[in-house]
Amino acid sequence: MLLKIIPGALLFFLAGHIVLKISDRRVEASFGPVSYAGASFMLGLGAISLQMFFYSLASIPFSALLISGPWVALGAAMLFLKAFKRTAFRTDGQKMGWAGRVLFAVILSQVLYSFAYSLTMPLSGWDAWFIWFVKARAFFLDGSVKAAFLTDPAYVQDHPDYPLLVPLALSWIYTAIGSVQEEAGKIIYPLQFAALLSILHYGVRRLTGSRTIGLLFTALLSVTPLVLVHGAGFPVQIDTAYTGKDFTGYADLALSAYFLGAAIFILLYALEGRGPFAFIASLMLAMGAWTKNEGLTFALLGFLILVLSALLKQGKGRDFKTLALALVPLAMFILPWSVYKAVLGLGSEYVQSMGPGVFFSNLVRLGQIIPYMAGFMFLKPGVMGLVWWAWAVSAVLSLRWFTSAKTLVLHSLILGQLGIYAFVYTITPVDLKWHLGTSLDRLVLHLIPLGMLAAAILFVP
Repeated sequence: MLLKIIPGALLFFLAGHIVLKISDRRVEASFGPVSYAGASFMLGLGAISLQMFFYSLASIPFSALLISGPWVALGAAMLFLKAFKRTAFRTDGQKMGWAGRVLFAVILSQVLYSFAYSLTMPLSGWDAWFIWFVKARAFFLDGSVKAAFLTDPAYVQDHPDYPLLVPLALSWIYTAIGSVQEEAGKIIYPLQFAALLSILHYGVRRLTGSRTIGLLFTALLSVTPLVLVHGAGFPVQIDTAYTGKDFTGYADLALSAYFLGAAIFILLYALEGRGPFAFIASLMLAMGAWTKNEGLTFALLGFLILVLSALLKQGKGRDFKTLALALVPLAMFILPWSVYKAVLGLGSEYVQSMGPGVFFSNLVRLGQIIPYMAGFMFLKPGVMGLVWWAWAVSAVLSLRWFTSAKTLVLHSLILGQLGIYAFVYTITPVDLKWHLGTSLDRLVLHLIPLGMLAAAILFVP
C-alpha cells in the first residue's frame, strides 16, 4: 500500500513547489530544503483540493491522470523555461553544534513517531470519520463534489457548510491508490505535522538569525501534547483533565499550519516590504479559509494587517499593486465555495445569532468564557505544554519595543483571533458549557504554533 500512497503524496509537494515558483522565482533562496518541502506540501494541499473542486464545477470526473497530469506537465515545462531558476536553498554557515544535534534528534523522534503511530492505528475519532472522511469517501465514490450529497438530510450533522480542503485532499489519496482506505488517507496528517515543524523552524530562524533558537522552539512545539495528538495520537489519555487520545483525521492541524505560515510571511512583508511575501501570506490565509470556517476571520484579520503594512511602506510609497495581487488567492479560494454554498442553501447556525442584540444580551457570558479559556491555555500543561507561558513571558519582555512590527503583528493576530473565538462563544445558540468543553481545545490548537513563534522571536529585540 505504501508504494501506492507515495506518488499521490508527492503530487502535493510538486503542486506546492509550482505555486511557490509562480509566487516568486527567487523565494526559495530564503528557505532551507526541509522548510521548502514543508511549505510546498501545505500549499499543494490547497492547490490540488481547489483544482478538484473546480473540476466538480466543470463536471470533470476525478481521475489520477486528469488531476496529476496538469501538474506534471507544468513541472516538466518549468525545467525548460529559463524564467524559472533552479532552486538554490539558503545556507548561512551556522554549525549545528551538540545542542543543535540533541534538539534535532528530539524533533526527528517526534516526526518518526507521528508516522509510525498514525499509519498503524485505525481511524478512531467520531468527528474525524463523520465530518471529514465520510465526505472524502463520498467524493471519491461519486468522482466529484455532488450537490445531492451535501444537501442530503441524512448527512446534515456532518456540517456540509464546512470548507473542503481536507476531504478533497483525502479524496485525492483515494483516487491515486484507486480505493477507499482510511489508513492510506491518514498519511497527510504526519506530513502536516512535519510541515508545521519545518515552517516554524524557518520562521524562527529567518526572523531571529539563530539556528539554535529555531531548533529549540521547534523541539518545544514537537513535544506539545495537543499538537502531537492531532498529528498522530497517543495510546493513552494525555492528561487526566483532558479526554483526548487521538484526533488524527481532523482539519485543525492543517489550519494551524496555515495560520503560522501566514503570520510569518505577513511579518516578513511588514519588515522587508517584498511583494512576493505578501502574496505567499495571502495564499496561506486563503487556504486557511478553505480549510475551516475559522480561517475566514483569520484571513480578514491577516489581510487587514497586510493593508496597513502596505500603506505604511517606506521608500517607493504605498504598495497598491501588491495588495491587488494579494486579493487574487483570497478570491480564488473563498468566493467559489461561498457562492456554491449560497446556491445550495448551506449555512451556519451562527449567522442568525451575529446581530448586536444577541451579543449585548449575552455579554454576561464573558465572565464564564474568559476564565475558562485562560484556564485551559495556562493551567493544563499536560495538554498545552509551556507554549502559552512562554508567550506570556515574551509579551512582557517585548513591552520594551511595543510599537515594533514584530510585536504589533504577532500580538494582533493572536489576540484578535482569540477575541473572535470569545465572540462566537458569546453568541453561540447551543449550551455554552458543552460548547466550550467540546471545541475550545481545537480552537486553541489553531494558535499554538503562532504563540510559539511569538515566544521565540519576541525574546530578541
